[in-house]
Amino acid sequence: MGFSLLSTNISNSFDTTVVPRITPFYFEDNPVHSGQYVQVSCSVTEGDLPIKIDWELNNDMVHNIPEISITPVGKRTSSLEIEAVTYKHAGNYTCIATNTAGIATFRTELHVNGY
Repeated sequence: MGFSLLSTNISNSFDTTVVPRITPFYFEDNPVHSGQYVQVSCSVTEGDLPIKIDWELNNDMVHNIPEISITPVGKRTSSLEIEAVTYKHAGNYTCIATNTAGIATFRTELHVNGY
């Protein structure tokens, strides 16, 4: 009388992804004077890569505004620079970090003297 032995190894793997987390940031000089240079950075301290970072000014994407420069710094940081601030740069700046797990946002306001 013969018998056979069947051994199975079932392992479960779970793909967990972490939603981005943005470190709070603020414009250093606020309010600023017209013509002044400003720079602010958005850093994502948590979250699985790849992470996409976008910027908005008053709910409009800033890549449409030629006077504003956006520069990626590594895989988790984005720098926003304005060489010479004018009244049209005043308002709410929002950093938006997105990955496969979700989205995070942080908003700060830039005040321009006289506006």
